[in-house]
Amino acid sequence: MNPSRKRRWLAPAPIRYVLNGLLRQPFAVGHAFIAPACVAALRVWGEHLTIIGAKPIGRSPVTWWLHNYAFYVALLWGIVAILAPCLRIGWRRIANLVSVGLFLGVVPPLIDVQLFGVGGFAYRYQRGLGDLPWLLYAPPSYLPPGESSVLWLSVALVACIGLWYGRTGPLRLAPGLLMYALVFWFLAIVPTLADTLQLANANASFLEWLTALLVLCAMLGHIVGAGLGRRTLERLPQIMLAPLFCMVGGAFAQLEPAPVGYATLLLGLISVGFALSNDLFDRVGDRAQGRQHAISSTSAAILTGLPWLAIGMALATRIDLGLCLMAFAAVAFAYHSPPFRLKRLMLLSYLSEGWLAGLAIAAGMSCIPGRLPTSVEWRVLAIATLGMPLVLLFKDDKDQQGDAVARNATLFVVGARHGLTAKQLRLAAATALGLGLFVATGFAHTRGVHQAELATLGAGALLAPTLFVWMQNRTWAFMTTLLTCEAFLTALAYAFAGRPG
Repeated sequence: MNPSRKRRWLAPAPIRYVLNGLLRQPFAVGHAFIAPACVAALRVWGEHLTIIGAKPIGRSPVTWWLHNYAFYVALLWGIVAILAPCLRIGWRRIANLVSVGLFLGVVPPLIDVQLFGVGGFAYRYQRGLGDLPWLLYAPPSYLPPGESSVLWLSVALVACIGLWYGRTGPLRLAPGLLMYALVFWFLAIVPTLADTLQLANANASFLEWLTALLVLCAMLGHIVGAGLGRRTLERLPQIMLAPLFCMVGGAFAQLEPAPVGYATLLLGLISVGFALSNDLFDRVGDRAQGRQHAISSTSAAILTGLPWLAIGMALATRIDLGLCLMAFAAVAFAYHSPPFRLKRLMLLSYLSEGWLAGLAIAAGMSCIPGRLPTSVEWRVLAIATLGMPLVLLFKDDKDQQGDAVARNATLFVVGARHGLTAKQLRLAAATALGLGLFVATGFAHTRGVHQAELATLGAGALLAPTLFVWMQNRTWAFMTTLLTCEAFLTALAYAFAGRPG
């Protein structure tokens, strides 16, 4: 952990003592949440006292703090993603170091109020990529001296840590350069994207989009820092399922793309944590089938917890969507994690999958504040919630051996106990899948979608069960069938969005 003698000149002995002490501390999940929460609270308090003063606060204090919380969480994992591939120490120790360094964010208001007085300065994002302040200095209402000095100090500290603890070669120089780029990523690029999305439809505000994008950055930063990138790509088909249901719900309700896109993004964030943490909870069954994945309990907890920042923002700004997301996250957690582990109980396992599909569709229908589902939409939700467990029976075929070892009571495990053959069980699952997709196609016909889109839906309804039965490799059969079903959902959303009236 100690740097070589040649690099010790980069930091005096007291700094080495502090850094080494932080790097030796054991990492806990709370470090990833408590430090950013504390820094966000102190920063909001500092800005309130030094920028707003005695004037009324022109925004919700809850959303103000949530946005700051998301920013510091994203900054934490962004720096970890920069340092982890370049240093000779693990990401957990790096996260310890960075979580303490976040407290530099408390300092700028204390400096700037001395220079400009109460209300004489401000901190703003840059919405647009023109005239970027390459020197990280633009006083007094953008980057005043206090903010500028802390940003430069952060870049310098990350650069020195890279030189001191880094591997040999060019990787020692990379952290400082990447940290400088990361400043502009959060200062201008992410806010510009949020502003663009907000301008597409004013229903979802800049702060809502920005918070969701910051949570996405935090999750991607942890995935990169913890080395989970490859597994995340492998799980993308499972991750996309709930967002596609959300798109179908919004399209059926004929809502604008931007608020539906906001709900879809939030569901995607929850689904990332759900899909990756599932590897942890299914490790017994996976080992029985010769599969082993690298996610740790720490990463599972972090990726499951981070989306709750975006859920909190939704609860504060659009209660119906927030409640749908909260219920989805709770059911997803109960489905696969102890002490509930609903997937071990056959009836509750499939009912919870139906609830997940129904809640995802409801999120798409409820993404606009104050809008209530119509009577037809309530019926669609009920049918989807009750029918989806039958449609999704096919997904358990590939895990029959592992589910038996892990005591998960799926159709294939229970059916095999009662003497049914694998072929019979696959035919039953394929029949249920095809029936469900043809019912959806028939319903689309009753809603007046165009004939060409109906033909596409019909082809997908026929192709998915055929591929499932025809392909011999169970893993490839599952993946191909799932991708075909997701193409069907995409076509269904497009058909509903473009139907007359």
